[in-house]
Amino acid sequence: MTSSGAPATDVVRAFLDSHRTIRAALARRYSEFSALPAVLAGVRARELGREGCTADGFTYKVHGRGCRMSDPDGRVVDIDLMPDGSEAFDLWRLEQFARSRGDDVPPRKEELIKACRELIETGALREPETGWFSSANRQSAV
Repeated sequence: MTSSGAPATDVVRAFLDSHRTIRAALARRYSEFSALPAVLAGVRARELGREGCTADGFTYKVHGRGCRMSDPDGRVVDIDLMPDGSEAFDLWRLEQFARSRGDDVPPRKEELIKACRELIETGALREPETGWFSSANRQSAV
């Protein structure tokens, strides 16, 4: 564990990297993980369980309009589906991710929002709704 927090931009980038990794691992076992709308539809149609785990320890749990996923090391990524179809995250989810990866002190909300807005300026993120962020290169956070 780290006793001090990582820079906010590092947390956001690590969140995005972990989401890509976790989702790819889940997609190898569950085809619905190609996109969050497919996951939610699969659960509603009872073709996919509300929660699951791969043989190598990647897990998911569907909730409301989103999905909480984790890797074997316990890093947690939580994504929600926005009304415009974007797969997005907010500051609370970034804080939870930072804690799950061992940061005793996650970056402050002000630092996280600044980091996200800077990543919007570079074209890496977009903000589909105020305070919710998504990858700029697709409608998902991956």
